[in-house]
Amino acid sequence: MENYEGAYRQRHRDTEVLHGVDRATAAMHLGGCAVECLLKAMILAQIPNPNQRQWHTEENPQPHGIKRPNHDLQEALKQYRKLYDRALKDPQVLKWFNAVEFPSQHFIDLRYSDTEPSPEGYKIWWDAYTKLCRWLEKQKTQL
Repeated sequence: MENYEGAYRQRHRDTEVLHGVDRATAAMHLGGCAVECLLKAMILAQIPNPNQRQWHTEENPQPHGIKRPNHDLQEALKQYRKLYDRALKDPQVLKWFNAVEFPSQHFIDLRYSDTEPSPEGYKIWWDAYTKLCRWLEKQKTQL
């Protein structure tokens, strides 16, 4: 079984290490993975019955009907209605989501990239990533 919360903590630390050694493309890729893991942990945590904290599939239908959002951060956000409603109240949050998900291309596709972003582009991404992680961590304690 996936441990999204633990994976988030590991990928977040990895991202910080990569940031510290100027490995921007790898940091952006793993940073997107970190946010993806945190969102998935939050989505499943909202399901009241711990026995149903798994994704709804045809093979394993769940009463909550929540399907795995794959690597789509915007779709994952929409699957947690309360969190999505809070994000809609602050347009800056949606900009952070977009910046983390699509720094130059989709964050998952960066695993195949052999180029580093411009310093300005990376600074924008890092700022969005750190603010988004702080915002999500805060929401996790309030929802």
